[in-house]
Amino acid sequence: MPRRTARPQSVATARRRFCAHCGVTVRSGVSACPACGHANMTTRWIQPRKESPQTAVVPPFPWERLLWPEGVTMAVSARFGVGKSASAAMLGLPGPNGDPPLLKNWITAEQDPAPVRAMFKRLGVPCPWIYSADPLDPLGSVKRALRTQVTGAGAVTVLDSTTPLGIDGAVEVMNFCVQDGLATGRRYWLISQQNKQREIFGKVALAFVPDVVIDIEVDDFGRRRVVVTKNRHGDTSITYFAFDGKGRIVKPDFQQVVHSVEGATTDMQLVPFGLRVTGMRWDGLLKALDAENLLPGLAGYASAALATNATRAGFLAPPDVESRRRLAETHGMKWLSIPEGVALLANARSSSS
Repeated sequence: MPRRTARPQSVATARRRFCAHCGVTVRSGVSACPACGHANMTTRWIQPRKESPQTAVVPPFPWERLLWPEGVTMAVSARFGVGKSASAAMLGLPGPNGDPPLLKNWITAEQDPAPVRAMFKRLGVPCPWIYSADPLDPLGSVKRALRTQVTGAGAVTVLDSTTPLGIDGAVEVMNFCVQDGLATGRRYWLISQQNKQREIFGKVALAFVPDVVIDIEVDDFGRRRVVVTKNRHGDTSITYFAFDGKGRIVKPDFQQVVHSVEGATTDMQLVPFGLRVTGMRWDGLLKALDAENLLPGLAGYASAALATNATRAGFLAPPDVESRRRLAETHGMKWLSIPEGVALLANARSSSS
């Protein structure tokens, strides 16, 4: 009698399961996690939706560089006092493309509802439904809130934050949100605390599970910025934001001085010319323009060019110059290219001679 062969499953319908401890995804038939060794691989099953997400929206500032499809879970982490809760509250405003507000539920594991309502009032954002977790049973009460929420596809639920749940509880809740998002199309926004070293406990595990991972940081000059470090649905990005005198989130002003786009591609900073940064010295196109006293007329511009004898112009743009240009233009600055800078230098030198 001929042997019957199993019909292979497609990627869209194949079952997956997660390790509840570290978040690793494996195929069926594995009893222990290959990453951390925990024997709990039989408890986390999901059935991905056969159809792809139907709707993708652009959230409001400071998140407008994110394309957010239905069913996608985002994780945000930051140190205390940086503004992760206030920036998440901005999801209650309409998007820049006219998309309606998506924020429907706010689950707080750290505060009573009163200060959460006060935060929304200060920001001028409509307040969503608030669920305050039980401090004696934060994990159990957060899980009950997630299971009993009444929202449709595309709605946003914020959890502020995963830190009181512990690493196992945080990964379990993240897994639930990923599963529920795939099944219902809900969007989840999960907030975590960082320590002074900009690390969250179980950083690798908690960064593996969500679709998008975001850090809110303070740069070397005290300015806040959103850094998308992982994005399964789009590009990584960096967006600066600030608070006004009333505690409301606003776009920062980069029009007062000339900036240089410094740092690695994944960690670029907008550096005001002349200010010192550890490990950096000023030696490039902006330095040459400064020697000719041309920078006061270039306020609101940005550039990135190194001095070198290897080119006729005497300057060399970094390989990722287009990424640096996009970062500057996204924040309202004009880009100063090498040919434009060289032309300014030539005119200044000819005039002085």
